[in-house]
Order: sequence, then structure tokens, then C-alpha cells
Amino acid sequence: MGSNMYPSASASLLGNHKDESLADVPVEQLIENVDVFAAVFPEQKYEIVKKLQELKRICRMTGDGCSPALKRANIGIAVAAATDAGRGTSDIVLTKP
Repeated sequence: MGSNMYPSASASLLGNHKDESLADVPVEQLIENVDVFAAVFPEQKYEIVKKLQELKRICRMTGDGCSPALKRANIGIAVAAATDAGRGTSDIVLTKP
């Protein structure tokens, strides 16, 4: 995993420029430079996956529930305590925490 983690970076994907340092950064450039998105809402996760796929990137998403982003990702990864729906949607299920 890289060192470029932006907890609020996804806000600018949806036009909510909460982080002024990212307000003028094009979405494609932001996504290309971020290694990890954290503390994002489900609709933001879906938009991130969608943008990555538009940029011809292979995208993986981890989760514990059945979400559109987990289903849309090229590789869906459910964690050990995931719901039945989350495990069913995923390509990989981690069995140990």
C-alpha cells in the first residue's frame, strides 16, 4: 500500500470541496495520485470505483456488506465478518481477521 492516503479526497469527487488544497485538482489526477481512500460513504465508494474503471484501472474493493461498489469492482473482497450478502457478492472472502 502506498503512502498517499486522503480521508477527505473523495469529497471532491462529488463536488463537495471540503479540503481546499484539493479543490482545484481534476478528479482523474486525484484518483491517479491516491493510494487509499478512507472514511468514505457508500455512494462515494461507487463513484471512486466507476472513475477508476473509466481510467482503465483494475479496481478492488473491500467491505463487510453488500454494496454496489463491492459488486462493481473488478475484484470484490469481503472481510471475515461480512454479511451473507457481502460474501455472496464478493470474488474473495477473507476467512481470518
